[in-house]
Amino acid sequence: MLVLALIPISLVQAGSYSPDCVTNALAFLAVGLLFHIITVKNINLKNRKLILLVVILCLFGVLKQVYFPFILLALLIPRSNFENKKEYYLMLGFTLLVSVASTLVWTYFLFHNIVHNPNIVVQEHLETPSYQLQRILDNPAIVFDILSETLANKWEFYYKSLIGILGYLDTMLPGWIYKWYYVLLLVVSLLDYDKNFQFTRLQRILILVTGLGMCLVTIYAMFIIDGIESKASLGTEGVQGRYFIPGFILLCFSVYRILPFKTSLFEKYKISYLVLFIICAIVLYQTQHTLYLRY
Repeated sequence: MLVLALIPISLVQAGSYSPDCVTNALAFLAVGLLFHIITVKNINLKNRKLILLVVILCLFGVLKQVYFPFILLALLIPRSNFENKKEYYLMLGFTLLVSVASTLVWTYFLFHNIVHNPNIVVQEHLETPSYQLQRILDNPAIVFDILSETLANKWEFYYKSLIGILGYLDTMLPGWIYKWYYVLLLVVSLLDYDKNFQFTRLQRILILVTGLGMCLVTIYAMFIIDGIESKASLGTEGVQGRYFIPGFILLCFSVYRILPFKTSLFEKYKISYLVLFIICAIVLYQTQHTLYLRY
């Protein structure tokens, strides 16, 4: 979690006026609370951390509808962790009901005032949100073409901007950071170990589907809202890698402890903590230095 939180663009966003600093912070907090609650026994509905987690999960669909799938993570909490089954189902039912209801109400408001609003003026070369939505409804298979064309044209931009393209998307970090930070995330995800977190295959699938789903929904939502340059194009514009951060957190945890190790690399070789600290410190310095030169 620490290495994820220290992604350069995540730190830059944390100090900005962008609403993403709120959604990203809540995503980190929600995952941290969730994995803590998974290890706690005899939970009841008065547990403050559980209440905070439920509130955050219910907020995601309102803050950004594309992060609504976060609500599925409530299913990761074992029923056996609660004092009785009734409290577990009350928690689960309340969370799902409030989240779905608030998301639907807010989505209806947006569609009524934006997507289906005939008074919205768009640039001549762009299509209206209602037209884009209708294209998908008329031909659902088009979603595969949208994804393939978008990734074919934008994969490198997503690859770099998820780690950090700073300024007004005009300031690159040193090239080695992009490659090696992904390597670092993979190493930490695969070689760290905590006996309290042993996910079942079904739980891993749920985490993977939720994280991947949020990334895909982000692309499709921007396809509908932002329009395209021509009717012949199916590429999505306007998506930045930082929009994938909440989903990327889950993708990393979906492979956590997937290898059959019974001890943590970092516990076995204490010096690895120092190496990790040094790498993160260098990346932070390079990010600060890049921003200093930029401004």
